[in-house]
Amino acid sequence: MLRCSPAERRRETDLQPFVSSQPDDLSSAPSVDISNGAPTGSGVTDEILRTWVDGRNGVNHEHVFVSYSTDGGSTWSAPAATELAGDRGYYSAIAIAPHGTDAYLVYNAFTTPLRNDTTSPRSLVGVMKHSDIGAGGAPGSWTELHHSTPGDPRGSSQNNLFPEFLGDYVYAVATDTYGAAVWNDVRDAADCPAIDA
Repeated sequence: MLRCSPAERRRETDLQPFVSSQPDDLSSAPSVDISNGAPTGSGVTDEILRTWVDGRNGVNHEHVFVSYSTDGGSTWSAPAATELAGDRGYYSAIAIAPHGTDAYLVYNAFTTPLRNDTTSPRSLVGVMKHSDIGAGGAPGSWTELHHSTPGDPRGSSQNNLFPEFLGDYVYAVATDTYGAAVWNDVRDAADCPAIDA
């Protein structure tokens, strides 16, 4: 059990401007992968997949987009929203199998609306999905492989205990036979009311 004393709290003047929500420093930067025919480079499609989180539809309507290119990045497909209903994407990563047959997507998402305080509970999940790549390069429908147990990200922190901290630790990797993923998991995190105050 995490115990906090008032002495561990930061002074109000030290509060950072993102007190009500996580800082979002990298999620609009895409995660990109290419089918490179590893380890030999043979049988390669050179297809490129990219994913990013995008708030173009406003707060509480954030999307996890995927787009692909089959011509070395000269042109890209229109972005396709891939998140589950109710998920508000935060970070995402994608991987394509070396021979371009399968794609794996992982993302963190809030499942509650944006909170404007630190006292209200909120929920974060990690999701991993799979898609077969079609003959023309388009990912097919995305199938959910894993959906983490929700947790309250207020219980995550960096060294000073004050700000919730969800780093960009969301990664995906693929071989021709499987995919693997890493995401922020806060299922066992415990909120500290003394820090929230």
